[in-house]
Amino acid sequence: MYRIYQVQKSETLEQIAKNFDVTTNLLRELNGFTDDYVVREGERIIVPRESAMFSRYIVKKGDTLYGLAQKYGITAIQLAMLNGLDSDDYLYVDQVLIVPKENVEFYITEDNDTLTKVASYFQTTPKVVVDQNKTIYLLPEQLIIHKKEKI
Repeated sequence: MYRIYQVQKSETLEQIAKNFDVTTNLLRELNGFTDDYVVREGERIIVPRESAMFSRYIVKKGDTLYGLAQKYGITAIQLAMLNGLDSDDYLYVDQVLIVPKENVEFYITEDNDTLTKVASYFQTTPKVVVDQNKTIYLLPEQLIIHKKEKI
């Protein structure tokens, strides 16, 4: 869910963050930059890629994993796993999370999962699961997505 972006002439980290609708803190974290780091023209940095299945959410004061999970129709544990967090982690203002878009379900694999089990979770066929996911290894903690058809 990330891509490489080449810094343009006179561009600042703040401008890049604004263009990609993320915080400068996220760009610093993704790239290992210090608070006073200045990007240079031609430099390649990691930026989040927009996804057809997920949106970015910027945490606001008072947000909790549980509250956001309810808002997006998932569990706090799912939201935490989706974002590489522990379910007891605190959220901080301006933290960027990914959340599923409307009609998108996801499953994070566990030991000994099978394609049939994952398809059953989504109430669909293994072929549909394979078609909607570019690569499926069924290793623990792989994200499998499913876009539900609108009725």
